[in-house]
Amino acid sequence: AQYANQDGYLAAYENLKDRVKERHGQEMREEVQDKINAWFLENRDPETGAFPDFPDVGNGGSADILNPPPKEEDDADLDPKAAKAKADAEKKKKAEEEKKKKEAAKKKGEGDDKPKPKCPA
Repeated sequence: AQYANQDGYLAAYENLKDRVKERHGQEMREEVQDKINAWFLENRDPETGAFPDFPDVGNGGSADILNPPPKEEDDADLDPKAAKAKADAEKKKKAEEEKKKKEAAKKKGEGDDKPKPKCPA
């Protein structure tokens, strides 16, 4: 009984693969081709115009072309919210540093018991 079911399963699986290939095959081929073309253009030597070799299998091979590893510097460029959050955090940090400097200067000034000279006006 299990072998009979397995034959039916394999036939249905092959039928499904054929339908997916028929319906989405051309679109998938075009997407892969676009990614490969984009990879070559991005990695082309600007001085000589020479195109790079495919990545080694040890470095990810063609999977590295189709699904490149994320680059940290590109993340902020791709996500405006992340870039804004980073800029806001830097502004907040600078404001806190300025506040600490002012407080330190104020405490330093309070420690002196000498009266401050007035400017003649």
